[in-house]
Amino acid sequence: MAVVVFHYRHFAYIGNDPIGWVRENQPFYPLLKSLYDFGNYGVPIFWCISGYIFFWKYGHAIREKNISAGRFFILRFSRLYPLHLATLLLVCLLQWCYLTRHHLFFVYRDTDTLHFLLQLFMASDWINQSHLSFNGPVWSISLEVLIYMVFFCVTFRFGASFRVSLIVLGIFGVLTAMHGRTPLFDCVLYFYLGGTMTLLGRLASPDSKSKDLLLKVLLAGFLIATPIMEKLLHWNPHPGTPIEPLLSYLYIPALVLFFARDISIPDSLRKYVESAGNMTYSSYLLHFPIQLGLVLIFTRSGQGVPLYHNAFFLLYMGITCVAAFLAYRYFEAPAQASIRKNGLRKRA
Repeated sequence: MAVVVFHYRHFAYIGNDPIGWVRENQPFYPLLKSLYDFGNYGVPIFWCISGYIFFWKYGHAIREKNISAGRFFILRFSRLYPLHLATLLLVCLLQWCYLTRHHLFFVYRDTDTLHFLLQLFMASDWINQSHLSFNGPVWSISLEVLIYMVFFCVTFRFGASFRVSLIVLGIFGVLTAMHGRTPLFDCVLYFYLGGTMTLLGRLASPDSKSKDLLLKVLLAGFLIATPIMEKLLHWNPHPGTPIEPLLSYLYIPALVLFFARDISIPDSLRKYVESAGNMTYSSYLLHFPIQLGLVLIFTRSGQGVPLYHNAFFLLYMGITCVAAFLAYRYFEAPAQASIRKNGLRKRA
């Protein structure tokens, strides 16, 4: 949702440029200021959560050879690819409609055959990480797919221990220091920082009350620091400054670990929380084609997009949430089940 709100600015675009966009005039800006300004941090949080989950769910199983490369591939492919392919084709159609009217593409300019083929194989950002194409937000998924391969190979050979994680973090930390931050380096660092949080969380077991108490105190301190970090970023919101890495490399992993522990959900709310969790991937992939569709509707009617109206913002968010819910329930989940049923049965 942070990224969905952050990308609301797309409605100000004509082709590849925002025309007359005023950040402070966006709907509910005083309330949603943090999301409008820093919603892009949803991406590293997503990478970090992925690392946490993969270390927890797959680390031991891969090292013990309980999950083969083929099974791991099918599990990941069935979760990510069906909706990716569907939204890629949808964006192709919508961008063609936009092109015929405006003679240029909406927001993401590299909408050509080469980038289509790269997107088709979820490899759009493996080499060139500077230009976005088609369903632009897929760039972060593309990098994560690459990191899945790295994670499986490293874990299969060396395991998922503190030592291995620190070696990987050290290597990519040095590469970042030498060559500067890149999306690929960041993805590896956040992923393995998230995995390290899994290992750290295991230290605070029920049999180790002192460690558990210390961990809670430290993590509570990070949580209390949230408004302080936000103020610092507003004061100096430039990537590459000492403030920004402090937030991203230290604060985000600690925040993930904090919320991963000791959060009990009442049974009456569990299904709603699970539904919201299931909608994250679909809302992430659907929000740009929804934006493009809305722009085409208003263009066809001869009206400008009322991007500064509260009602339009609520319409956009409502459509995105409803579409995400329906897409997961009636497309993602059935497609995932079908691929796993057939693919895993054949391998067995």
